[in-house]
Amino acid sequence: MQREAIVESIKQAIIRGRYRDGQRLVEKQLCEEFGVKRYCVREALKALANLGFVVIVPYQGAIVSTLTAREIAHIYDTLGSLEGLSMRAALPSITGQEIARIESLIEKIEKNQGNAPKIYEFNRELHRYMTELGDNQVVIPFVESLRSQAQRISMANFEVPEQIPVSLIEHRHILDAVKAGEPFEVERQIINHYITARDLLIKALIYGRRHGDFVGSMDRSSQAGPAPDRVNALISH
Repeated sequence: MQREAIVESIKQAIIRGRYRDGQRLVEKQLCEEFGVKRYCVREALKALANLGFVVIVPYQGAIVSTLTAREIAHIYDTLGSLEGLSMRAALPSITGQEIARIESLIEKIEKNQGNAPKIYEFNRELHRYMTELGDNQVVIPFVESLRSQAQRISMANFEVPEQIPVSLIEHRHILDAVKAGEPFEVERQIINHYITARDLLIKALIYGRRHGDFVGSMDRSSQAGPAPDRVNALISH
């Protein structure tokens, strides 16, 4: 089995929750599961550490990394800034066909309300496409690496009750700015879209609606109830 296939298999297992935050990945068990030598597993775990999915701890081995509220905020803020920059650069030369594809993806998201996995996939395609329109070969691979890390948490966004209605409205605001040919407004709307998603997700994780492991990693005492400045406090400390 190729190292890349092992990396992808373990990565997907982490994304889907088979391996939980803080869980130790036992090399012997992985060797048996994949039918490979230990050095293959070790190389795969090193690659996963470089991607941020695991941490290698001396005398313990590989442990699934834990995303804190601050790290989640940094991922979303960076994605929003880079995607906004990409669309601002793309807008002066955007074609009618490219605008039509953006609108088509937004419509697919709207038509699949109630189906979180499909919304997630179309939403991912939409945001990847808008980043690619900027044709910035420095930004694109970096954003893809961040999106890979964000996969661990972004599916949870579409199971937060407030997220989908808000997201649908914000997508239309982005599309309106694209059609109006306003690059700085497009950038502003995209950044705002990621900030909204960031805050809703972190609130959901804090209040324990979903993914209790994230709640535990951020602060279990927050389950006692919402505090007005709790999200900002978690992000800034």
